[in-house]
Amino acid sequence: MKITNTQVGESYHLAPDTELEIERTNLFFNDYGEQSLPVTLPDTDRNRKLCGYAHLPANRQKQGRDIEVSISEGSFFTIAKQVILGAKERDGIDTTFYLNEGAFLSRISNTNLKDVFKDEYIPGIESIEQALEWMEGLCDNNNEEYACTTVLIDDGSNYQDENGRTYRLIILNERNSEGKLVARNSRMLFRPDDETYTSVGVGYYVTPFIRTNYLLKRVFAYFGYTLLDNFFSQTDPFRNMVMANTTADAIVNGRILIADLLPDITCGDLLEVFRKRFLCEFIPDEANRTVSILLFKDAIAKTAITIHGTQVADGPEIEYPEAYKSLTLNCSAVETPSDLPLLDNTEAVVSKYPYAIIQPDGSFRRKFVEYSQPIVYHLGQIQWSGRLPAGHRINESIASASATPYGIDSDLEQEEITIPDTLAEHMDRITGEVSYNETDTGMYIGPARWLNSRLLDPGETLEMEDEGNVKPVDDGSMPVVLLFTTVIEGRGEPSTVASIYTDEYSLAMNGENGIYEKFYRDYDNLLRNSLHTVRYQLMFDESMKMNTDVHEPVCIGGNKFLWNIMRYTVGGTSGPTECELLTTQLYEPIDSAKTISDLIPISTEYEWKAYSEVSVISEAEYQSATSKDLNLVKVYIDIPPSKELYDSKKQMYYREWAVKKEGRIDDYLLVKHWLQVGLIGTRP
Repeated sequence: MKITNTQVGESYHLAPDTELEIERTNLFFNDYGEQSLPVTLPDTDRNRKLCGYAHLPANRQKQGRDIEVSISEGSFFTIAKQVILGAKERDGIDTTFYLNEGAFLSRISNTNLKDVFKDEYIPGIESIEQALEWMEGLCDNNNEEYACTTVLIDDGSNYQDENGRTYRLIILNERNSEGKLVARNSRMLFRPDDETYTSVGVGYYVTPFIRTNYLLKRVFAYFGYTLLDNFFSQTDPFRNMVMANTTADAIVNGRILIADLLPDITCGDLLEVFRKRFLCEFIPDEANRTVSILLFKDAIAKTAITIHGTQVADGPEIEYPEAYKSLTLNCSAVETPSDLPLLDNTEAVVSKYPYAIIQPDGSFRRKFVEYSQPIVYHLGQIQWSGRLPAGHRINESIASASATPYGIDSDLEQEEITIPDTLAEHMDRITGEVSYNETDTGMYIGPARWLNSRLLDPGETLEMEDEGNVKPVDDGSMPVVLLFTTVIEGRGEPSTVASIYTDEYSLAMNGENGIYEKFYRDYDNLLRNSLHTVRYQLMFDESMKMNTDVHEPVCIGGNKFLWNIMRYTVGGTSGPTECELLTTQLYEPIDSAKTISDLIPISTEYEWKAYSEVSVISEAEYQSATSKDLNLVKVYIDIPPSKELYDSKKQMYYREWAVKKEGRIDDYLLVKHWLQVGLIGTRP
């Protein structure tokens, strides 16, 4: 075996019996990559020099944590990173080696994301006017690096427009009917809370969003890797996915610093967002300096590579899990100015609201009917089906927001996966509350961030700002928020819209297109029914040591396994080594999580229909009535329509009250409202 310090082109002295014991782990099940167990290098002059004289207390240089070496034996060859653990004069130098994924992860984990771009500005922009023109050019959604889309942020104040309407949230990247950014003109914003005006200059409340595919490419290029085409770069809507930011003054200096568009996280944190949200892994090829992205659902679906009986020295030894598990998924909810309706998990929603309706954005809504007094009274029974007339509106309210964690309660131990990002919510600009109306609403992404300026509060002056009393800083609180961007065509210019869902995918945990169903169900099935640890003593030739991909399944004796840990040696005798694999067979009785349609069955035959009845009563009956002269009664519908309720013709959600209709001669009426199950598409 030969270990060469590639930085100086010299090989280490090795003891004759030096043997590297190497572990290559499947990153879907482990947090560390391929690395060797610690090994001691002989205490020779050459080794001392190559290791930076690690044995000397008087050494004034920090020990290198990123020494690139090559390891070879016969046809085996790999690039690795050497880390010095310690040294003792005359005894030797303790060191370990990180190979492939191990070397890759150790390089990337602790580097701040902003350091990738350092002091880099978006090219071609030297003035606010150029920045605004460039931003407006992004609105067709065709730029592969950046996007401009309208969202809502909170800068801590209420504002009132010229029509007297007060808004709790402010629009970022607001455009007028001609497709131009509102920020092209300075404006005065009135704050009704303290009856003051804030002067907003040209270019404020405008910022571009960076494409996540471009961001990943730049990160890997910074470390010397090329990111290969992958699921996210080839699949809609992920091709146009962005990382949003709340920087309200990104362009006010006439230049756009890319670091201002990024959260204060490490490159490792960025990869962890993708790993956890989409259950994927980043697989490096150190020889070709490339990185590929592998989804777990694609990995398990691959054809297994056969390990022949001649390579099996002993085994199998089977270790059964102490308990099977089920999966829970959660992420942070966006910081909102009002309380966010959010229940504990999927099961909690279904348990509390059996007739909750899940939406494409992963939120759950409750249906309710509003009974009111009719303006014109008609004696007798009045029946409505489908769209109800004014006074009988069937609406929806929020039961639990889009960030509702995924979790189906069961007797199994739970494996909790926390996605280290924040999910945007659709909110009402006026109230600052979650809302799914179509007017004055949008995707809310969090509190505003000021990095290049600051809107002065009442009583503050520019001189105070010059004195440094109000200096903008990045407090590191801006979360990672992912959004899809799509173009909608209208009468005017095309507009790019931000959302957390499309017809095919959702960034929410719940729903038929949500994260669990699209990326995690296969893994959850294994947690519930398999993943037994199986150990074999295996023999590997030099080609297998180099080329075995531990993220792809293997077949031994007709059984399909996933790797957990592959172990092999370089140098020494290269005998059989113990390797750990995981079963993929779903063992009976098979337990699978219910789908959302199983939890909340939606009838395709039956629906609730509204009925009302008005009749004349006496003054005495009016006076003795429990409820009188009500204007509006809201009744929530928490029972699904069913055949049993249809056959029984049972009146449900019944309400009645007495009404006094004043006139030349007073009339006294009894108003009755109820719901009854009927067939979809038919009149009552």
